Amino acid sequence: MDEPRSFVVRVYREGTDEVAGTVESVATGGVAAFRSPMTLWVIVCADPTAWRPSLSDPSKEDNT
Repeated sequence: MDEPRSFVVRVYREGTDEVAGTVESVATGGVAAFRSPMTLWVIVCADPTAWRPSLSDPSKEDNT
């Protein structure tokens, strides 16, 4: 069984029936954006090491 993972999920309502937001992996600091509940589910089930670094932490940005 896989180890449990923790996420910070920010959800923003857009209109009457649309949502968007970001998911941040607590372990890696990676951030992924979503624009639908299905995309949110895909992101949570994916490997968070493939996500882009958190924009709130400049030390994790790739400046190459």
